[in-house]
Amino acid sequence: MTPEAFKEILTRYCQGQCTPQEEALVQEWYDTIDTSNRQALPEEQRIILEAKAWSQLSARVRDGRQPRFHLLYKIAACLALFVLAAGGWYYFTHTPDAPVASITADTLPAGWRAEYNRGQTPRMILLTDGSRVMLYPGSTLCFPQTFNRGRREVTLTGEGFFDVQRDTLSPFLVYTQEVTTRVLGTSFTIKAYANAPEITVAVATGRVAVYKQKPGTPLDAAAVVLSPNQQAVYNRQNDRVKKALVAHPRIIPAASANPTMSYEAASVTSIFQALEESYGVDFVYDETTVTGCTLTTTLTDEDLHARIRIVCEAIGATYTVQDTSIVITGTGCP
Repeated sequence: MTPEAFKEILTRYCQGQCTPQEEALVQEWYDTIDTSNRQALPEEQRIILEAKAWSQLSARVRDGRQPRFHLLYKIAACLALFVLAAGGWYYFTHTPDAPVASITADTLPAGWRAEYNRGQTPRMILLTDGSRVMLYPGSTLCFPQTFNRGRREVTLTGEGFFDVQRDTLSPFLVYTQEVTTRVLGTSFTIKAYANAPEITVAVATGRVAVYKQKPGTPLDAAAVVLSPNQQAVYNRQNDRVKKALVAHPRIIPAASANPTMSYEAASVTSIFQALEESYGVDFVYDETTVTGCTLTTTLTDEDLHARIRIVCEAIGATYTVQDTSIVITGTGCP
């Protein structure tokens, strides 16, 4: 993607006219800006960081609460639109070619090593950049003894949970034959067993971009961008990637330190909003059907689906999972 194309996406984002995929790309770009060493950042990233801080402060002053993240993305994107330099967008939008994708334990180049898990319990692998991989039984991880500057690449056969050390200037790529996963710093699980019909990438924290790629071919330019509690499922038979909600969504660590939710005659709308923010999952419902509905309840150790059922049963509604959203259907309060 060229700088001009990325600026066009930012322009459409500010105007509310971009596609869901373009919106996810802007959000991924926004989240990759490293706040740990402000002085070492390029000028364009410092400007974006200032926009980020200002939007958070102004939102708190305006209504006394934490701002919704999509507003922060829009403010930062619009303020940064005309100061993005060519070097600033590259790491967020560049789709790399990947000769490494074909590396296996049988074709290791010089300077690479393979780690196996032939046991019955998960095995922890520590990489030289500080990233950690929980390698599950029957799995193989191949990686260089020292990562190249500008790109960290590994190949996986089987299943692994990755906790990747953040480095905004050095993307981390995991190759699994037909699928490539690209991150800057996050945690996620990949299941890519050789004889399984599907490859899945499920995100725990941060954002992950998933590309289709078969050995010897370039990456598919269209990425599926995942947020926490989302997964990409690649079907080997039809060569398609589907974005979906993970089977058991968990509360996002940054959302709340206390998983207990206690309500006293609270509006159902406010409960849905709290669940949205806690799990990072969109709820779709007709607000007119729940206006005036209230509920007194305490949600403690239930999973997300159990919590939704409790609320739905109280108001005579049902729910379904459609892609990455929860769709509530009902006729109103009983």
